Amino acid sequence: MLKNLSRFKFVLIISCLVLIAGGCASKKAKPDEMGHAELLNRGLELMKKGDPSYALKVLQAVKDRYPYTESAIIASLKLGDTYFAMDEYETAYGLYDEFEKYHPKDVNIPYVKYQKAMCFFKQIKAFDRQQIHVLKARLEFEKLVRLYPDDEYTVMARRNLRKCLTYLTQFEISTANFYFNQEQYKAALLRYTYAVNNFPDIGQYHEALEKIAYCKAKLAESGEETEEIEQ
Repeated sequence: MLKNLSRFKFVLIISCLVLIAGGCASKKAKPDEMGHAELLNRGLELMKKGDPSYALKVLQAVKDRYPYTESAIIASLKLGDTYFAMDEYETAYGLYDEFEKYHPKDVNIPYVKYQKAMCFFKQIKAFDRQQIHVLKARLEFEKLVRLYPDDEYTVMARRNLRKCLTYLTQFEISTANFYFNQEQYKAALLRYTYAVNNFPDIGQYHEALEKIAYCKAKLAESGEETEEIEQ
């Protein structure tokens, strides 16, 4: 009986140790105790869960603590993505630009170039007098198309580039129409001609060409020169 009792105590002790060990193993490590891979995964989980502010802190910690690891490279990219998701486009652009500068041969560079363009594209307004964001987005999309013509992100870049050209065309035509309605025919002629010469036809050529002819006729009546304005 004493032998059975001793065996029972032994089994009980072992069981308790197993439970304690299991409890310790199941307890999550604190961020300060995590390695770079575990810390990166934590940041990515937070992004998926929609907790960007905490995700930013964790991803930044990966960059700061483990700067020479693959995890730090991924964290650098995901920091840009997190700010982009928060509509913080200026900060996102800076991070993407930094990533491209320090990792120019990384496999994600086409994606980074696409995202840099999207930082401007997302800020395009229906009507912008200076067209700054449209012009900058156009330049970034054109770089991607030129450098990576066969990449999957270039397909989307071409579509958005077409939209940029459409916005620019509409801006030129609307400006030309304004001058036309004000009977400022030389200024209108310049705008119509520029639109026809520099942007694809999105249905505006017919009207623009008619108004170009009208402007030239009106300028000829008043004796103004139009030879320098080439079609």
